[in-house]
Amino acid sequence: MVGCVTGDTLIRTNKGDLRIDSLFEVDKSKPNTFFEIDDEELLVFDGQVYRKPIAGYYNGFKEVVTITTRDYKKKITCTLNHRLGGINGWIYAGDIKEGDLLIVFDEDDRALPDYVESVERSEAETYDLAMDEYEAESFGSMRYIDNNGVMARL
Repeated sequence: MVGCVTGDTLIRTNKGDLRIDSLFEVDKSKPNTFFEIDDEELLVFDGQVYRKPIAGYYNGFKEVVTITTRDYKKKITCTLNHRLGGINGWIYAGDIKEGDLLIVFDEDDRALPDYVESVERSEAETYDLAMDEYEAESFGSMRYIDNNGVMARL
């Protein structure tokens, strides 16, 4: 998948903000595998509308980057190829450095610029969602989700 996130990442759903690792059961002995989402009523907000995810994806342990913003203290931990919203377009998380400007969301869901305060690399288990059959087949998606308050393109 393109742009996975850690299990503690909150995903906006019709049932409230839920951790991505709570949306589907994973057999951790099978990394790089799609898993069925059993909740038939679950819908995920894609930045414009709520959509039904067709599968969860467990990527196993990957190199990740934790990015924290200065003013709004937003934080996201994601794979290096995860795209985040910057002032001049999408930026791969692995290319972000301290002082860069990202788009974040405040409590009222207003998009605001915020400077990157810190960038830390580590390794962690990562997950993603496939929102339609094309995404499941192509390992790529074009949806926009507010991950822990940071504008992200998964």
